[in-house]
Amino acid sequence: MTAQPTETAPAEKTEQPEISASGLIVSYKAPSGRRRLVLLAVDENGVWVVYDVPAGSTKVKTGVLVDRLLGDQEKVEEARALAVNYAACQTAFAQGRREEHPNPNPLPKPTRVPIQTIRQHAAWAAVTPAAERDLAAEAAWFEHVLTLANARSSAAVTPEPQRVAA
Repeated sequence: MTAQPTETAPAEKTEQPEISASGLIVSYKAPSGRRRLVLLAVDENGVWVVYDVPAGSTKVKTGVLVDRLLGDQEKVEEARALAVNYAACQTAFAQGRREEHPNPNPLPKPTRVPIQTIRQHAAWAAVTPAAERDLAAEAAWFEHVLTLANARSSAAVTPEPQRVAA
């Protein structure tokens, strides 16, 4: 009797978070199997905020505050990196790949925020990245102009004073 080849189990698919085209939304699959959205938002103080809300539900009353980026230099890029990392940690938690952590749940004690507040903050964020890029471009141009002006003034030769005959 010949031995039959044993079937190997299919490799487990490791789902990765997905980033929207705008870069302001990251989605992932929660432990419940439902999709969730990690939103980048800007609060009334101009601080970048990251929220976690269920995807596609119209009856949601609250979302979860993931973090507020309070540093002076923390902008959309830092908020996006935080959102992607958070979604990746939540995905790993859902797939049982965070057991080695002291607290496997990336957000064990969530702070709830009214969905109306999250929607307003998300609307402000939708216009903020473009404004930040415009301001950064203006600042870079201003620095360039100053550099040119300084280069020209240091390269300029100051004429020798001339004596006027009396």
